[in-house]
Amino acid sequence: MAITSAYATATQYRTVFGETTSTLTTEIDEVLAAASRYLDEALGRTFNQDTAVVTFNVVTGSKKSDQLEIPDVSTKTGFVVKVDEDGDGDLTDETALTIDEDFYLRGEDFGFNPDTGPEARPWVDLWIPPWGSPQLSYFPTRTLVQLTYKRGWAAVPAAIKHGTIQLAGIYLLKSPRATQRMQEGFDAVIGTSRDAQRIVHTLMSHYRRRWSF
Repeated sequence: MAITSAYATATQYRTVFGETTSTLTTEIDEVLAAASRYLDEALGRTFNQDTAVVTFNVVTGSKKSDQLEIPDVSTKTGFVVKVDEDGDGDLTDETALTIDEDFYLRGEDFGFNPDTGPEARPWVDLWIPPWGSPQLSYFPTRTLVQLTYKRGWAAVPAAIKHGTIQLAGIYLLKSPRATQRMQEGFDAVIGTSRDAQRIVHTLMSHYRRRWSF
């Protein structure tokens, strides 16, 4: 995942604030990246997308369940999940579950198609249906699960892009909300700016990742 990627560009920043000093491009890029990572931490997720599918393992909880929460899924394309059903820690001998048969991917509203709304959002959990003949009736406890997919969001939301630019503007003293405290570091400036925190809290109400555990 391109974690170093900012959610807005220096060109977009200049358009918003009328910045014409081309010599500040590197500094603007760095601050936009810092603002993006600040939002990642505050919102508990990243809005970038893996450039290719990534394979990683997770372990289920202490109670069996028909759902398994996972990091944001940006696309169903290339999605693969295997469960260590025999409990030997080896997933090479396991059969991949079949999407929309053995399990469904669901969005934060428990719907199956979060990517088709006014703003495409990610899938956040796997759910085993009570109908049909799924390979598993539930996800067993303390069991290794292997996931392969592109994490993140399919596209950076416009509100996240705008918020990134506004936070960068506060830090670089280009915004009317700036506090003349740039030398204190990004976290200190943004953390003590009421307007910056208002921006962050507004974004949190719409985009914060909420886990059930």
